[in-house]
Amino acid sequence: VCNDSRISVTFREKNGHICAASNTALAAAHGEYVVLMDQDDVLAHTALAAVVLALAEKPDALLLYSDEDKINSLDVRSEVYYKPEFDPDLICSQNYFSHIGVYKTSLIRAVGGFREGYEGSQDHDLVLRCIEKVQMNQIIHIPQVLYHWRLHSGSTAGSLETKPYALHSGIRAVQEH
Repeated sequence: VCNDSRISVTFREKNGHICAASNTALAAAHGEYVVLMDQDDVLAHTALAAVVLALAEKPDALLLYSDEDKINSLDVRSEVYYKPEFDPDLICSQNYFSHIGVYKTSLIRAVGGFREGYEGSQDHDLVLRCIEKVQMNQIIHIPQVLYHWRLHSGSTAGSLETKPYALHSGIRAVQEH
């Protein structure tokens, strides 16, 4: 039980996988922005403060993302990915946006949320649909490592082969974009 009124816990009656679960969470969201992260990954202690500072500097931002690295079971960090400023061509070949992806809540809702059938590449599908609705200057790169992607046997952080369906979903998302 959580005594913080800002935290809402929702239980689904049946497993709807990541897209349905994310849409359930989106329906419960009351904030102006939504931050996407995996349940087993780690945010830098300064991650949300860095997002708030970026929004203070650019209040019309609708999409924000940061640099990332990977973290193993011993909390050793490696493979830092210093990402570029937003590149509409690069985003079609790799989803460099998702970790840490920050979206204006109303924008996610306007594009219909997460689309079932895109499991494994739901974040890529979402960002591709969102960038079609915004100006490039509303997409902000925060050049700091704010996200630590957990390396484990079931994670695509180590290999895409752990979730081959993600590759097929990603191809479809790019083709539709």
